[in-house]
Amino acid sequence: MAQKRYLRTVDFEVIMIDLAVGVVSATFSLAALSKFRDPLGAIAGVDALGFRRGSAFTGRMLPVAEAGLGIALLVPASRAIAGAAALVMLAIFSVAIARALRAGRHPVCHCFGRHARPITANVLIRNGALAALALVVATRS
Repeated sequence: MAQKRYLRTVDFEVIMIDLAVGVVSATFSLAALSKFRDPLGAIAGVDALGFRRGSAFTGRMLPVAEAGLGIALLVPASRAIAGAAALVMLAIFSVAIARALRAGRHPVCHCFGRHARPITANVLIRNGALAALALVVATRS
C-alpha cells in the first residue's frame, strides 16, 4: 500500500507581506526608540533637514508618530493605513534629504538617535527600499 504524501502549500505572498510588515515596523520602532533616548538629537536632525519652522515640535512628535506606526503596522485592522502613512512619511523625509544633498549639504542624520551620521545617497536608497516595503504593506494587506 502506497503512502500518500501531503505537501503543505506555502503561500509565499503571505510570507512576503509578513516580512515587509516586520521590517517596516521594526525600523520605525527602532527609530522611535532611538529618538526617545536622544530627543535633542531628533530636534537637531529635523532642523538640519530644513524643517526650521516648528522643528522643536516636529522633533518631539516624530518619535511618537514613528512608534505609533510601528505598533499600527502590527495590527491587521490598521495595517494598510499604517503602511500608507509610513510611505508618506518616508517620501517627505526622502524629499528633504534629496534637497539637502542637491544643495551640497550633508547634515547629520539622527534617524536612529545617537547613531547619527552625515546623510549620503545611501540614506535615500534605504528609504527607497523601506518605501517599497511600505507600499507592499499598504496595497496587499
